[in-house]
Amino acid sequence: MNIFNYFTGKQEPQTEYRNVNPILSTMKISLFGGSNSTAMKSGVVYRCVNLISDSIASLPLIPYNYTGNWKYVDAESQLYNLFNVQPNPFMSAFTFKKMMVVSMLLKGNAYILITRDNRGEVNNLTLLNSDSILIDGSNNNIRYKDSITNKLYDKSQIIHLMNNGETLYRGESTISYMANSLSIANNLENYLLSLTRSGMMVSGILKPVTGGGITSDKAKAAKTAFNASINSVEANSVIVLDAGFDFQQISISPKDAKYLESSKMNSNNICKFFGVPPAMIYDEVGKYSTAEQSQIDYLNNTLTPIIEKIESEFFRKIYLQTDWNTKELKFDSTNLMRLDAITQADYFTKLFGIGAMTANEVREKINAAYPAASGNKHFISTNLQQMDNLIVNATNSIDNKLT
Repeated sequence: MNIFNYFTGKQEPQTEYRNVNPILSTMKISLFGGSNSTAMKSGVVYRCVNLISDSIASLPLIPYNYTGNWKYVDAESQLYNLFNVQPNPFMSAFTFKKMMVVSMLLKGNAYILITRDNRGEVNNLTLLNSDSILIDGSNNNIRYKDSITNKLYDKSQIIHLMNNGETLYRGESTISYMANSLSIANNLENYLLSLTRSGMMVSGILKPVTGGGITSDKAKAAKTAFNASINSVEANSVIVLDAGFDFQQISISPKDAKYLESSKMNSNNICKFFGVPPAMIYDEVGKYSTAEQSQIDYLNNTLTPIIEKIESEFFRKIYLQTDWNTKELKFDSTNLMRLDAITQADYFTKLFGIGAMTANEVREKINAAYPAASGNKHFISTNLQQMDNLIVNATNSIDNKLT
């Protein structure tokens, strides 16, 4: 009896990948298969998906340990290397995180298998083929079955990232929600393609000149000859009409149809589904006065919800409950905030002035060649004074620093 009597979502057969290593099968399959293949042909969808996935893949995922009332980077742990160097022998951390986000956006789900050693420490993270995973949500429990390897996994073994989930067990791809917008985009692309194929010629009527007359056979022959000329037209070529005919355009021109405006409107609509500012896909001039404002908006409104989702699911599945109060897992998003030289100098000056950073910490951020001697000391600016108790008016030599 098949214990998976309740599967969420429709599954496609995966016979061509049976008895294959799950990591290799993930790398071989196309994450953009099926309807996603058509979607990724849209420049806007391609840009949005790659922008989000590349941005998150470029962020270090940092494990922390709490000691006392302070947290410290756990750089010597195996998890640090899994998250930022190599999660498995087949791919780098960047490729792993990128494919994970792409799968979540385009497939609706990303499934990551956790492998532990004899001590219970995580030593491998495997990205599974999301199309092959079947979910059993019966008996108040969740179990996963890989139809490629026929292996059954407990919920504690699978990191499950859901995109726009409307159920408890399976997410929905962003593509499925934007079918109408993609249909409009596809129609616009097909319209432009048909125009370019015809040399930007539009439909119309071949009519006899005033006072002329034509037979049915002559009309058919003229139509065939005219269409053949349009389909084979080249740049700067000339189309010659048969004697006695005149061409009258009946369809509106691309300018009158406002193709570019329609395309821009549809691009903005697609950006809404992905939460990407249109300026980030080079579709329009940004509304921001500085690049930093654009990056902050993109980080807060687009990436932060996805980052929080990944952090939460990774943390609760990788760490034991006994570690939840002493561990933390966070993306370092400072890589996204690439400030200009003036803004960067002002930023570090203010942090240094309140004792939040030392000189060597600033030098490390700007990739200085070496640390400064005594550069690990903290300083606090003391220029602010009470108006009724100025240091220069003090009689104590220690206070007024006169001697």
